Amino acid sequence: MGDTRCAITAAHRAQGGLILLIVLSVFLKVSLFSSFVAENSGSGNGGDSEYMPKRISKKFLTLEIWMKPNCDNYYKCVTRLKNRIRTHAKTNGYLLVHANGGLNRMRTGICDMVVVAKIMNATLVLPSLNHKSFWTDPSDFKDIFNWKHFIQVLKDDIEIVESLPPKYAVKQPL
Repeated sequence: MGDTRCAITAAHRAQGGLILLIVLSVFLKVSLFSSFVAENSGSGNGGDSEYMPKRISKKFLTLEIWMKPNCDNYYKCVTRLKNRIRTHAKTNGYLLVHANGGLNRMRTGICDMVVVAKIMNATLVLPSLNHKSFWTDPSDFKDIFNWKHFIQVLKDDIEIVESLPPKYAVKQPL
């Protein structure tokens, strides 16, 4: 009977020690976090933190996340190999993309088709969004995405056109 009482007492002490460690760790985290917030709160700049810089647009206050990033004299450390840049030679045809699903699924499908166009050396036609499946909004690719930036960024990888040439537009896709 004395052995079980010792075992129960030891278990209670271990449990109490664990609870004490948990309480101390929570207290330590809260105290460190509050001192970090106090040190990094905006001082003298209207309460804005240096971690959330803002730029002024013409009419509206715009958060930094929506602005083009400032490069601060950073540059690419890896340059594209000369044999990996598109040579503007004739491509192997046109690739049509009809993206369906939600916005993220459409974006993923479009990214996949960019890779397929690169591998096949095909000209990518600006994607069309399927309005009859999940996405019922009447917006099209040009309404949602910055299509000029899309073409500009990928110009060294693949050729992108806004629409099929008229002689191919009348043909039914496979």
